[in-house]
Amino acid sequence: MIDHLGIAVSDFERAKKFYQQALAPLGYAVVMEGGAEHGHTPA
Repeated sequence: MIDHLGIAVSDFERAKKFYQQALAPLGYAVVMEGGAEHGHTPA
């Protein structure tokens, strides 16, 4: 299990949509957002 991972992106909204779609089949979902950092964890 990966606890934390940071990825720098130039278009946050586009990257967020991509990772939400890519990680959903693995059971991951957004659980918090705020400031410059955002988190995902298994649902």
